[in-house]
Amino acid sequence: MNPVSYLEAGVIYCDENLQRLAQFPAECVDLIYLDPPFFTNRTYEVIWGDEAEIRSFEDRWEGGIEVYVDWMRERMIELHRILKPNGSLYLHCDPTASHYLKVMVDGVFGSRKRFVNEITWKRSSAHSDVKQGSKHFGRVSDTLLFYSKGDDRTWNQLYTEYDPPTSTVTTAVSSQRQGVDTASTTFKAPAALRKATRSMSFLA
Repeated sequence: MNPVSYLEAGVIYCDENLQRLAQFPAECVDLIYLDPPFFTNRTYEVIWGDEAEIRSFEDRWEGGIEVYVDWMRERMIELHRILKPNGSLYLHCDPTASHYLKVMVDGVFGSRKRFVNEITWKRSSAHSDVKQGSKHFGRVSDTLLFYSKGDDRTWNQLYTEYDPPTSTVTTAVSSQRQGVDTASTTFKAPAALRKATRSMSFLA
């Protein structure tokens, strides 16, 4: 394959990504998101198409984590090359190898200052791996490592609906039977309870 002078948009390339990346011109991409193998040492099968064809791929690495990280480094070097100076990169991984990958990407980007955020993605319908006799917490999250090539990265601020502050609810605890004056304690309640608790006290 010969190098191209520009990157054509709206095209899906289905081939070896390292060879394809080498054909792209430098600094031609604004945003990169990659979801590579996670170093799980497992074989995955999926049902494909209307005819229910079974396809599989292996996430197994002879030689261990060093081989996996070297494989990722080759591709990360090319990804860094094609990323624009104001571009951003998001690497999707999980705790199996995220710490190894972060050190590697720090090196490719030339500085730890190019690291922006670590985003924890908790799966809302998680398949907990905690079974009877397990001695660990449920592994229910993935990690996204967010890097920028330069300080002047493109950033579109996200805003969510305003969440009003919590209100204070007074709880009266009666201890008259013990000859003690009634005491009051306070706690923070969600704003949604404000209306319901505006004129209420709870008696024990």
